Amino acid sequence: MSRVYTGLRDDIVSGYFLPGEPIHEEAAAARYEVSRTPVREAVKLLASEGMLTIVPRQAVIVREITARDVFEIFELRVALESYAIATAGDLVDQDALLRLAESYDRAVADESAAPEVFQYSVDTELHQLIVNALGNHRITDVLKTQTLQMARLRALFWRRADHRIDSQMNQRLERAAEEHRQLIGLLLDGDLVGAGGLLTDHLYRGRDDLLHLLATTDACSAATRGLEHEEMSS
Repeated sequence: MSRVYTGLRDDIVSGYFLPGEPIHEEAAAARYEVSRTPVREAVKLLASEGMLTIVPRQAVIVREITARDVFEIFELRVALESYAIATAGDLVDQDALLRLAESYDRAVADESAAPEVFQYSVDTELHQLIVNALGNHRITDVLKTQTLQMARLRALFWRRADHRIDSQMNQRLERAAEEHRQLIGLLLDGDLVGAGGLLTDHLYRGRDDLLHLLATTDACSAATRGLEHEEMSS
């Protein structure tokens, strides 16, 4: 079942299956080359993690991500990640922080590097390092699920967005990368108060950026649907 779960989860996160799209058991079984039973089990697990919605006797649907979801996820992240820094910030893996700092420095020096790299792989690793320092597997598991939701939202933005939707997207990502680099420096210096304050501000700015992108991409999609309707009517 784990292989099916991972495959279906990654397909949802990457945007292969879009929000609101039904997941058909037979088609999923064929895609992952398994019987229907492991698909059914994977669906139940993903529904419990907020990725899917099961409508009894009707369908399994990829769950939409709403503004309320973004608010709630970031409130949770602020609470738990700030707690992690205050409680175990001095236990964050120093070697890993130095490695991430070097990655940021190389990426900044490389003018061809895409800014979205900052916003997913290295970003996710940094926040995971902070939480892992607690040694609390329950908190780690909770935040890992929320990180997947945010990864899904970002993937959808990169599929839909262009300069007409948000010409400042690259600037937003570059600013976030600089904040990550500053956070690493504060943690390496042992300034947990400064790191906690920067982390909180960084997460709230990230929340507001995602809410802005969510609103603009929704508006763009609505406008596109309106134009298509007008063309079909004319």
